[in-house]
Amino acid sequence: MNRTIKERVVAMLKLSGLGDGFWAEALLTAIHIINMSPSRPLGYKIPQEIWSGKTSNYGKIRIFRCEAYALVPKDDHRNLESRSWKCIFLCYGLDPSALLRIKIDPLEDPWSLDP
Repeated sequence: MNRTIKERVVAMLKLSGLGDGFWAEALLTAIHIINMSPSRPLGYKIPQEIWSGKTSNYGKIRIFRCEAYALVPKDDHRNLESRSWKCIFLCYGLDPSALLRIKIDPLEDPWSLDP
């Protein structure tokens, strides 16, 4: 299993163009996807469904480093300003419903992120 996780982390970092500084986020994403995938040792059942007893929700699966938008709190924006921040999706939080994003400065090139 460790080799599988390492291979997925390396692939995600390489394909995303992010540096090795984002290895922890890639690791959390890889583990989350593995836990949402059918497992042969478990009779092709999904580990997360076995642990939680609930059916998996695939509606929140995102591609590592895809474009994302975060809602700006009401107190932080005015009427004519955007109500969302452009971000990059990096990983799933420890709470399965939480997604970790990084805000992009619109004046900078989003593909030149450094950790």
